[in-house]
Parts: sequence; structure tokens; C-alpha cells
Amino acid sequence: MANQVDPQKAEINQRIDEIALSLSNTPDGRFSLDDVTQQLATFYYQNADYRNAYAIAYRDVKSWDSGKRPKDGTHGDLFNADYVIPTGQKSERVFMSKARREHLLGWRKVEQDAFEARENVYNQRINYIDTRIAAWDVTKYSTLADLERDLFS
Repeated sequence: MANQVDPQKAEINQRIDEIALSLSNTPDGRFSLDDVTQQLATFYYQNADYRNAYAIAYRDVKSWDSGKRPKDGTHGDLFNADYVIPTGQKSERVFMSKARREHLLGWRKVEQDAFEARENVYNQRINYIDTRIAAWDVTKYSTLADLERDLFS
């Protein structure tokens, strides 16, 4: 049962691949996820009884995009010609097989911004923990709720 592919999802992903590849047939290879979503929604409207075709298309394209991103691993494991990377422009992607240096620079910025945002969240959590540990008087507080109520609310 492991690693079974849902035939419907595979068919949807194939359709999205086809749309993205046709849209990326430009001199710089870039395409917009918004355009992919719009074309998929149009297909859904024409070929299925979807009342919320755009919302369904948006969900399907988002899932496809997530599955097409380079996976964690060593630098040699990241490249796959069929993967897509962000270019740094909103919803814009390029297939790795068509990526140029400027696309890698945009991708690097996206990754760096994401790292800094995650790092900031973790630093805020560590700061919260450190301030509570520093303020904790074991003779007065048995729970974090007691400490919060007495000193930080």
C-alpha cells in the first residue's frame, strides 16, 4: 500500500505539468502559478461539474508546486530537471531545466528570506523561554500559568 499513486491526482499533476511547460515556453522560461491556476480552472469549468473550479484549481496547483520543489538533501541531490524553483517574483516559477543564473539568485533570496523568518520565530520563542526561566521563583510559582498571571499579564 505504501507509495501508491492516486490515479486522479497523477492525472491532475500531468495536466498541470502540461500547462506549466506550455507557459514556460518563453525566452527566459518563467511562468506564473496564477496563469497555471487560471488555465486549470478553465479546464475544470469546461470538463467537469466544478462549481468552485478556481478554488479547486488553486488547491491543486499549490499541491503540485509543493511537490515540484527541490527536496532536502545535499547539493547534488537537489537538481531535477522537472522540479520548479521560485524566481523571487510573486507566484513566478521556472523549471530547473530552464533556470538561468538570475533565477538562482531569485531562488536564493526566497530561501534566505524564509530562513530568516523561521530563525526570527525561533529566536522569539527562545527569548520567551529565557525570560520566563529568569523570572521563575521556584518558591512562588509551580506552573507557567501562575508565573504568567503574576508577572506578565
